[in-house]
Amino acid sequence: MRCRCRRHARRAVIVGAVLVMGLASQVRAGVVTYPAPDGAARAADFRVRVDGQAQFVYDSEIAAFVSFSFSKSVHVAVTPQKAFSRVDIRPKHRNVAFTIENGTIQFDLDEPCQLSIELDGDIERPLFLFANPVEKKVPKPDDKRVRYFGPGRIHEAGEIVLESGQTLYIAGGAVVRGRVRAEGAKNVKVRGRGILDGSHRDYKTQMLKFSECTNVDLEGITILNSYGWTVVPVKSDNVKIDNVKIVGWRDNDGDWATVENIRFEDIRVEDSREKLIEFRIGLSIYSGDCPQEYHRQNPNRKRSPLGQWMPVPDDELETYAGKRGRIRNVHFKDIEVTGAEPPKSFLIGYDEGEHSVQNVIIENLRINGVHVDGADGGHMVIERAKSVRFK
Repeated sequence: MRCRCRRHARRAVIVGAVLVMGLASQVRAGVVTYPAPDGAARAADFRVRVDGQAQFVYDSEIAAFVSFSFSKSVHVAVTPQKAFSRVDIRPKHRNVAFTIENGTIQFDLDEPCQLSIELDGDIERPLFLFANPVEKKVPKPDDKRVRYFGPGRIHEAGEIVLESGQTLYIAGGAVVRGRVRAEGAKNVKVRGRGILDGSHRDYKTQMLKFSECTNVDLEGITILNSYGWTVVPVKSDNVKIDNVKIVGWRDNDGDWATVENIRFEDIRVEDSREKLIEFRIGLSIYSGDCPQEYHRQNPNRKRSPLGQWMPVPDDELETYAGKRGRIRNVHFKDIEVTGAEPPKSFLIGYDEGEHSVQNVIIENLRINGVHVDGADGGHMVIERAKSVRFK
């Protein structure tokens, strides 16, 4: 399965915690904030306060962003460091009521959400506000089953390999520079409120790859500027991705291959287009050939200019037919897509039999605030797919 965005495009997929030692977080009346580590890039164009507490606003090439957690309700004050006349808070269907007083945008939230705050229609430099739910059952740093990265530091982690039963925990206020791998593992988790950062890398790689794994749970983290595919389950079963935020602009989408029982929840897709590059973003599933395996065995074949594998020649398809995967039991839930022109998505199987796409649920998908209840409204091409349901 492939959740595909056209290459070389700027975009963000906006697809607490409890107090863990003094530096981990600050807790006041149900609000959990995360002091940033020394050396983290601070955005200069926004100031944010949450229930009166100043927040660290991170910088990136396409957006400023801030992350905190809360329960019950919270008051947010955003002060842009420039004059403005118009404010859009997306997704629009949340109907966030706000006031502006002395150049500060103020509003209240009564449930966790991810928002984009845009000034004067500028979608190329928004503020992403990640208002997370408070974490439950935060793992202990000395738990032998946990790869724990604590707050207040930039961790140079390199490659993190997870084995069965292990959890990678990135605490709020931690920045982890590295990538994640698991192969043949069961019951693995990647969770927290911190940042997995790929900004330092100047070569393409897969940020999180799970090969032939069962019971994979990704929750809560922010993935910053991965270079290459971001979340890549391959031949894996029962994968859940919940409240994972991806802020990226360097050829970094997510790719899934031969998976069963995969669930996406609370995903936001923000169309943040570069002026000179047209791109589309969509949710697409393909069950087809295995061109990557073809190129492993035929290394003289080059990639296309945009980085994807060239297709397998027709006269060699039969050789690789046995490597085709299957896509089963996929659940997309609570997905918001914005943009001037709706994207096109594809649910396409290889054939009508074993390699068809089967049992896909698309629940609460909204495009520009409109609930999607069918293929036409979702701008979807569906071929050789069985039991595709909209809710």
